[in-house]
Amino acid sequence: MAGDSSAARRSLSLSEAYRRAQDQQSAPAPDHFSSTPAASSQLGIGLSLEGRLDETAQALAAAARHASDEPRVFAELGYLYRRLGRKAEAMQNFLKALRLDPSQVDVWLNSASLSYEAGHKFAAEQAYLQVLERDPTRAEAAVRLGYLNVERRRYKDAARFLSLAVELGAHSAPIFSCLGQTRYVLGEFSKADAVFAQAVRLDPGHVETLRRYARTRLILTVIAESVERAIEVYREVAGEHAEDVFTVCSSVFHLLGANGPREAAIRLGEALLRRKPGDPVIAFHLDALMGHAYDRAPNRYLTACFDRLAPQFEKHLVDVLDYQVPAKIHSMLAGSGEKFENILDLGCGTGLAAPLLSGLGGKLTGVDISPGMLKKAEERGLYARLIEAEAVSFLSRKDATYDLITALDVLIYFGDLTGLFAAVASRLSSGGIFALSHEMTNCDSYRLLPSGRFAHNPRYIKTLSAESFSLVATVASVLRLENTRPVVGRLTLLRRS
Repeated sequence: MAGDSSAARRSLSLSEAYRRAQDQQSAPAPDHFSSTPAASSQLGIGLSLEGRLDETAQALAAAARHASDEPRVFAELGYLYRRLGRKAEAMQNFLKALRLDPSQVDVWLNSASLSYEAGHKFAAEQAYLQVLERDPTRAEAAVRLGYLNVERRRYKDAARFLSLAVELGAHSAPIFSCLGQTRYVLGEFSKADAVFAQAVRLDPGHVETLRRYARTRLILTVIAESVERAIEVYREVAGEHAEDVFTVCSSVFHLLGANGPREAAIRLGEALLRRKPGDPVIAFHLDALMGHAYDRAPNRYLTACFDRLAPQFEKHLVDVLDYQVPAKIHSMLAGSGEKFENILDLGCGTGLAAPLLSGLGGKLTGVDISPGMLKKAEERGLYARLIEAEAVSFLSRKDATYDLITALDVLIYFGDLTGLFAAVASRLSSGGIFALSHEMTNCDSYRLLPSGRFAHNPRYIKTLSAESFSLVATVASVLRLENTRPVVGRLTLLRRS
C-alpha cells in the first residue's frame, strides 16, 4: 500500500509540473521536462497512471522537443499515439525513433503493422524483414511476411516464411492451413499433406481446411494407387463435408495436368470420361495431355468450358492469375493518341476489357462463343452490341467494318492462324489496328500445350501478318500466372495496310 501511495503522490506532482509548464509556455522548461529519458518516462508514467492518455501524449511530446536525440522518447510517444488511434502521428514518431536507433525491434514491428493497416504493403514487408534481420526468433514477423507474400502471389517466399514461423513455435491452425495451401498451389503435395494434417488436428471443425486436406489425400493416392482408391480416401477424409466427386476430380485433373505427374493426370482424365462420356472439356484437355494434334480448340469445348467458368471467371482471372493484358494493351493504344469510331472486342468474355476500350472511341461491339460469358458482359452496359458467335464465323459475315479489333487471350484457342488473320483483315478499315496477345513457343509455328492452349512463335505471327498488316508495336510481357509461374507472351499492334 505504501508503494501505491508513493506512486500516486509522484503522479500528482508530475501532473502539476506539466500544468505549470503549460501555463509558462514562454518560460524555460522546468526540470520535469529535461532531456533525460528518466524524466520524460516519469512524467508519462505519472499521467498514464491517472488514465489521462491525451495529457500523457502532450507531456511526452513536450519532452521530445527537449530530447530530440533520444529514441526512447519518440518510441514511447509512438506507442501512445497508436493506443489513442492517432496512427499518422504514431508512425511519424516510430520513424524518428528508428532514424536515431534502428536496432529497436519492437518499433520496427509496430511500424510494420501500421504500414499494413494503411495499405502500404511494400513498406510493411520491408519493416518485417528488418525485424527478422535484427531478431531471427520473432515468429510474428515471419507469419506476417508469409501472409503478405500469399497476398502478392509469391508462394515460394510465403512457404519459406510460414515454415520459419512454424519452426519458431507459431503452431496455430490458421498458420498450418495457410502453409498447406501454399504448398498445394506450388504442387508440393506431400508437404501440403503433412501441414494440412497438423491444421486439422488443431481445428478439426474447420470445413475448408478439411476439404483441402481431403483433396491433397486424393491427389497423393491418385499418384500412388488407383483412381477408385483415391476417391475412397477422399470420402473417408472429408466425411460429411465431401463435395461433388466429379467436380473435385475435374479440378484435380487440371491441376495434375499442369503440375504432373502427367501419367496420373491421364489416368484420372480417362476415369472422368468413363463416368461422363463425351464431356467436351475433359476430352479436349485429355487429348492435349496425350499430345494429340489439333489446329484449333473445338467449338463445343469453348462453349462448354466458358459457360462453366462464367460465374467466377473474372475474379479467378484477375485475383488468382493476375491477368493484366487489357490494361497493358490499352496503354499501348492510348499512347498512340488515336481515336477509334468503331471497336470490335473479339472473344470479349465477361467484358473485362470494355471499361478501357470504351474510352478509346465510339461504338463498342462484343463477340463471344459463350452465352454465359455474354450474359456477364451485358451487365456492364458498355457494349452497343453483343453477339454470340465463333470468331472467324462472325468476321466472315457481311457486316460493319471496324477501326480497332482486339483479340486478347483469343489466339490461345487457335493453332493455325491463317483463317483468323484473313478474316480480321477483311473487316478492318484501311489504317485500322489489330491488337492481339499470344503465348510464345520455340516451335516453327504453333504448339498445343498440356494446358489446352496454343502458343505461337513470334516469327510465325510476323510472317503471317506481313501480307495484310504492318507492325506498329510488339512487346514481350507476362500475360498471367499459371500455377504460380509467369506465362510469358507478346502484345502486338498491327495496322491494316
